[in-house]
Amino acid sequence: MKMDSETKIYLILVGLIILIVLFELLGFGAVIIISNSMSHKLYDKNIFLDFWVDKGYNKSMIDSFPLSNGFSGGDLLFFRRTKNLDVGDVGVYYYTCMGCENNPMKSRDCRLCTKKIVHRVSWKNSTDYFFIADNQGQNNQVKEEIVISNEERIPKSLVIGKILFQIPKIGLLKSLLNCGFNNIKGNNCSLKACFNYGYCK
Repeated sequence: MKMDSETKIYLILVGLIILIVLFELLGFGAVIIISNSMSHKLYDKNIFLDFWVDKGYNKSMIDSFPLSNGFSGGDLLFFRRTKNLDVGDVGVYYYTCMGCENNPMKSRDCRLCTKKIVHRVSWKNSTDYFFIADNQGQNNQVKEEIVISNEERIPKSLVIGKILFQIPKIGLLKSLLNCGFNNIKGNNCSLKACFNYGYCK
């Protein structure tokens, strides 16, 4: 039986929902990217390469990093829940407000100010990870234990997991809906920007 395009889209969406639920039950998770801080398409990839070369990595080592070509707004990323990450891994962590660091989900106020961030591990010690966006490395070069500006110091307690793989642009629907809600609020959000960038610009 031949299916029309609407039926195919419906089945794809149902399949994705089932996949996400199964992943959650097995200790995995998924997150939709809403910015381009890890994009290599909209920014000069040499920013990413130069940062890691200055830290002593050669190109073959950099190419072996997970998602070494980056990802963009609207991509759906799947991750495994773990607090053990290596330098070069792409991790998911909670970014929260003061007073919520020990338990970002402990109260309504903490939940409202907490969001999931996806960036690459640039360095780590026994208690913390240091994350940086792929397109920020040029101005934030790090040598050994010297940590500067845009590097985000995150305690291991706030780390959620490690990104495994991506499905490009499948999460754009969320971005477009977000733009629609922003327009309803009077924020003059461009749908074209949402489609191109994955977030309200």
